[in-house]
Amino acid sequence: MLENELLIIHGSSLIECAWTTVQRDPVMLNRYEELLQRHTGKRAIVIIARKLLSRIYHVLKTGEPYQVGYSN
Repeated sequence: MLENELLIIHGSSLIECAWTTVQRDPVMLNRYEELLQRHTGKRAIVIIARKLLSRIYHVLKTGEPYQVGYSN
């Protein structure tokens, strides 16, 4: 499998997770709605996915559980 194919597979999984996060986390939903004012829906969800990746990194680094509804 080529590196680009691997990136596409993992990237699409992260996008799917971002959609679920927007549905279940009110803070991320608010951020997504703010982003829709300036960006297309696809671009906004990519920004949310990057934010989610940052939160995942924080959870792995600190060992703290993910907090739904927490704004950092």
